[in-house]
Amino acid sequence: MLQPLPEQLWRDTALPPVPGRLSAPHRAAPSASLAFTPYDTAAPRAPEGTAHVPVLEPGPEWLANWAALVASPGGTPYPGAAAALHRPLPADADDRTDVARLSPEELVLRFRASASPQAYRLAGHLALGRPDLPVMRLVQAAVEPDPRPQHLAEVILGGLLTTVAGPPGSYAFRPGVRELLLRGLPRTARNRTHDLLLRTGGLIDDRAGRSPGEFRALIPSRKGTERAGPSESFATISEESVRQLTVRERPSVPSPFPPGLGARYRPTRRLTPSGRIWLAEDTGPDRTAPDRTPADRTAAHPVPTNRTVAIRLHDPATGPAARQTFLRNARRLTRLSHPNLVTVLDAGIEGDVPYVVMEHLDGIALGALTRSGDGRLPVPLTVSVGAQLARALTALHRAGLAHGGLEASRVVLLPDGTVRLSLFEPALALGPGGGARRTCVPCARCCCG
Repeated sequence: MLQPLPEQLWRDTALPPVPGRLSAPHRAAPSASLAFTPYDTAAPRAPEGTAHVPVLEPGPEWLANWAALVASPGGTPYPGAAAALHRPLPADADDRTDVARLSPEELVLRFRASASPQAYRLAGHLALGRPDLPVMRLVQAAVEPDPRPQHLAEVILGGLLTTVAGPPGSYAFRPGVRELLLRGLPRTARNRTHDLLLRTGGLIDDRAGRSPGEFRALIPSRKGTERAGPSESFATISEESVRQLTVRERPSVPSPFPPGLGARYRPTRRLTPSGRIWLAEDTGPDRTAPDRTPADRTAAHPVPTNRTVAIRLHDPATGPAARQTFLRNARRLTRLSHPNLVTVLDAGIEGDVPYVVMEHLDGIALGALTRSGDGRLPVPLTVSVGAQLARALTALHRAGLAHGGLEASRVVLLPDGTVRLSLFEPALALGPGGGARRTCVPCARCCCG
């Protein structure tokens, strides 16, 4: 778990970690298998079977130790911190403070006593303008020589701000807090508000037209229905930046998907050079298109709106026999549920293009691990992967399905150690001889090279 707050403030959180040493049994070991030994041997030991969650600061030293731990062949301890998963801390615990009941003076004094000097200085400069998250980032970059995310997190979580209506990251100072923070700023800093606006605007000038925007802007329109409310300035930008940031009509880019498929799924990123596999967003229109018959589409798992999915486009199926085989196997895949098989959410044929929509897995392809070193996995990991792949292939064969070529690129290893098999071939029919040898030989080739 990445903890944006600095280490000295961890003890006041709902999941307080303790420092110690972490060791892994083998390379790329799941977090649940890590061993943790606290530095303080006199502290009360956690109950038997307690899980420890590694906690990191988003800093180079912490990430370097974590990378060394993940790449370690096993047994070597590395410095770190971990939090024991006990029951949640009650919301009305005696050592918790309800900041909504504190006066402005108490809020500022409490923040000044616990925050770092960088966070307190940043809060004072933010009092000169709007404390929205994108503005905070720009102001921090303008006033700090070494801006770090933990200082920003201290300001957001320090009790000085409260959320307001608007896009995510919209905040406002609690009543009376802004005035007290401004008093704490040196007179020269308060008189240099114009300089701060210019410095912040310079950062926008540097990014104009080159990086995605983070600010919600309103442009006057005769057909508009929304009114712009009163707002405070947070930057002064150049006329050139205004020109670059002006919204223009852009020519539409044709979708790589057939029209019926593209009406529901919006492609976001190509995953293979051939353009056969895409990452897409399910925009959630009606599943039934006017130019499609029910026999050309099957879906057993409704996909939530705006869910990220992976879509594979197969070779065109022109013959009636090929279409029938694909649709029959696609129906079987959408009904198949197994912990070691990727979930097929949707499948069908658009025009002559067969497609399969799968859940998007947040893991690493097994091929990425076998490409390093001698191309072989550690023995414990090989045994685990082989056993899970055997179960996955057995479930496929029992359902009357064939997977096709079993390659390491089609196997995904999740952070908890679970193996998921993906990229099925619904166009293939399971022929005779699909027994134990058909399952074991591909597993050995995939895991051991």
